[in-house]
Amino acid sequence: AVLDSGHDGAWLRQRPSSDRSSNVICLVPNGAVVSGDWLHLRRGPDEGFLLFHRLEQQGPKTWRLKSDDVLRETAGPQARDAKPLGASLAADEVLEGEYVLVSYKDGRYQGFI
Repeated sequence: AVLDSGHDGAWLRQRPSSDRSSNVICLVPNGAVVSGDWLHLRRGPDEGFLLFHRLEQQGPKTWRLKSDDVLRETAGPQARDAKPLGASLAADEVLEGEYVLVSYKDGRYQGFI
């Protein structure tokens, strides 16, 4: 469920960016249920996606990799066939990320929170 105690909810965005000019899809109100398994992460100049269960949260925007992996170019069902981005990631490596790819209102809306 969405909970942003400082606001009425969280912005659902087209891209994993804080830019609100043309990036906002809608406001997801606090208490609304969303579903999502993929986190958008950065490692130096590389950006990509990993499944939550492969990560352990270390801080508000930092994540530790539980085992060796690679960032994926895309998220969701198509990620199984997506080419890996950049070099391999080693277990215990720390990555930065704050945006989760979610589905809202039974898949009617999809974007980043």
